[in-house]
Amino acid sequence: MTVRPIKRSAHSEKRNSVARMVLSTITYGCSRKSPNIIATPTGEMANPTQIDGYPLTIYRIVTCLLCVALWAPQARCLEEHSQPAARTQNTSSKQMTDRKVQDQVTFEWRRSLPIDQRDTAIGIIGGTEARALAGMDGRLYAGIGYWSDSQEANPELPGGQVLALDSPTSKWRVDLNLDERIKTGPAAGKRRYFAIAVLRSGTFTTDGNGHHLAHPVHALLAGTWDRLGQLEVFSKVEGSGSWSMCNLSPEDQSRHAEIRSFYVYRDKVTNTDHVFAGTRVNGASLPTRIYSGEFDPSDRTIHWNKTAEGWGDQSLAPNRTTHSSGRIMGFAECNGKLYTSIYNMIFERQDGAKPSWKLVYTYKPMRPFGERSSGLRGLHTVPDPEGKGQALLVTTETRPCLLLRINTLTFGAVEELNISAFLRKEWSTPVRYAIAGYNDMLSYSPNGESHSQTLIGLHASTPELPGTFKTFNPTGAILVRNDDASFRLGEIEDRSLNYKPILQAVRTVVNSPFQSDPPGTIYAGGFDAGGVPVHNTAWIYRGAPH
Repeated sequence: MTVRPIKRSAHSEKRNSVARMVLSTITYGCSRKSPNIIATPTGEMANPTQIDGYPLTIYRIVTCLLCVALWAPQARCLEEHSQPAARTQNTSSKQMTDRKVQDQVTFEWRRSLPIDQRDTAIGIIGGTEARALAGMDGRLYAGIGYWSDSQEANPELPGGQVLALDSPTSKWRVDLNLDERIKTGPAAGKRRYFAIAVLRSGTFTTDGNGHHLAHPVHALLAGTWDRLGQLEVFSKVEGSGSWSMCNLSPEDQSRHAEIRSFYVYRDKVTNTDHVFAGTRVNGASLPTRIYSGEFDPSDRTIHWNKTAEGWGDQSLAPNRTTHSSGRIMGFAECNGKLYTSIYNMIFERQDGAKPSWKLVYTYKPMRPFGERSSGLRGLHTVPDPEGKGQALLVTTETRPCLLLRINTLTFGAVEELNISAFLRKEWSTPVRYAIAGYNDMLSYSPNGESHSQTLIGLHASTPELPGTFKTFNPTGAILVRNDDASFRLGEIEDRSLNYKPILQAVRTVVNSPFQSDPPGTIYAGGFDAGGVPVHNTAWIYRGAPH
């Protein structure tokens, strides 16, 4: 057998020379001999000026670097044991940064609803706020409000409307127009229904007796702001071209009333699908009410129960104590049970033939909610990051605005994010007040297949920022939450426009109902008049991922 010598390149020789230098340095650094004697692999050299062709100064520098390298892990270990909380926070920050890069999904935004804020004219379609979006039957619907319209006394101004979009390239059209006017009293001449307060779609698979339907039935439900104090539900069943109306509370309250939330849920005891409506009459002594209804296939309509569902403990019934308390801001199903948020409380439905609502969580803010605060907003279900099924997300309409995660097994709450502090850092300006998740949040996946993110619409006061609207940040901002509880901030802007409209509040975000849209396309809408006279400020944008 012939043994061939290994051919070494000049680079290899240089590398070996460096290795000998490092070994010599370590030996020198560890030697107990006279400082004037350097121990080398080839023997001892007294008072050298060079070793292996390298100046002695280089050896000394390398010695220092090696000492630092050897000591750093030990110091890091000591730091981990002496400052565990700070270390955990730093690690979490790094993970957030890494995830932020991985999940950086951007959208190409285009205005979908062609309303120009600079136009003072009254058109067939207008509005001060786009309050809700919902998809059904392959179409997109929008609930429009005219609250605080500067031309509300003009008889040509429409009332609350539901608009429909048949395809991404179609034009918005009026599907439901509530144009009734009040004939007498202080509000005479004004539209009775001045806003669509909520718009939501739901699916029924059983009738009121729990019998399975031949096919699932999809329905669209709209609740209003009614100046006459009636609690009227407007509904439309898939495939029907007309809307039906049901008055849940026929007594005349002669004051503003609203239905703020809807949800379709199956009772786990009776196996019956119910739709729920969260109602409130402003200024009335009546407690907040939750009505339920079921689908009747014989006439293809929803039959509502005349009696509201009861509270488990009547002494805990959520009565109105401030201007905006008592509003049922939303429903969410979590770990097989239905929950609702009302001011600073969360109730759990007790299923069965005689259902009731049980108080399971009370939030105690550091400072009291403001007079016009609705309390807990955006009730939503997400996978529990701790791997224990699902958890509830909710935000606080207070200072600071917080995002809380609630475990429905223990009803312990974790503060996931101080939204006010987060926005202050992102915008480099103080944030005084904020709303996050007006009525709900959106489960979103960039590829349109699996849930990985939650999109939360924002509205924040930044009084020191130029160009604000009533101190509020003029941009349309969305908080993006990943399932590992890391966050980033997105902005809605149509750069093809020749001016930048004031968006200022993202009230609603939904996934596109159109198959012709790219996967992951979303629609967003909003504006918050806040009692300031405005006109044609409602907006709806389409965001396609790229």
